[in-house]
Amino acid sequence: MGHLYTPQKNSLASVFAEVHHECVRTFLAIFPPKRFAQEISERLFCDEYAQLRWMKTENLHITLCFLGKTEPRVITHMQNHLPGVFESFHSFSVQLGPIHNLGSKNQPHSLVLDVREGGEQLAALNSSIRNSLTPWMSLEDYPYCPHMTIGRWRRGKNRRESGASTLLPDDKTANLGVFRVREVVLLESILESSGARYRPLQSWPLKEFKDD
Repeated sequence: MGHLYTPQKNSLASVFAEVHHECVRTFLAIFPPKRFAQEISERLFCDEYAQLRWMKTENLHITLCFLGKTEPRVITHMQNHLPGVFESFHSFSVQLGPIHNLGSKNQPHSLVLDVREGGEQLAALNSSIRNSLTPWMSLEDYPYCPHMTIGRWRRGKNRRESGASTLLPDDKTANLGVFRVREVVLLESILESSGARYRPLQSWPLKEFKDD
């Protein structure tokens, strides 16, 4: 099952040597297969809520760890040590839903899908990544709550009446199905006027069961 992104064929070190000499804004994430992302878009996204900006289908993902500004030496550390971290994890299944807002009740900032199944494995990945990177960089200390952001509320709009349950009742997310997590992707997040653009840098596979 192919993904919507195209991983770089070059090594991570050579990619950064070509185009970067300073810190870059990065994060580690998992992506659903193309057909699963398209199903989310077709089933949930609609045009009747002008105050909500839906995510681009190709950008749908679950963040494992947001790294922020990342120094070249940390990139080198990731290249050398993260393969060993991910080799200790088997592929696993994720199911999404239900849906809710993130942020304050009257002024939410994001509309997200929770994780029904696979949350423990995602949390374990997050913990292992943080343990590997903490000696090399400062990471924000906050509880990890895995979710997939599907939309962002536009600033300056009155969002008090825009409850998530009103927008997308549970029956729309109850049968989204399950997708298999087989790899972790490192991405550069490039901030633009139209929103963030994600540039995949490298991916690492998880272990497969013999019957997968």
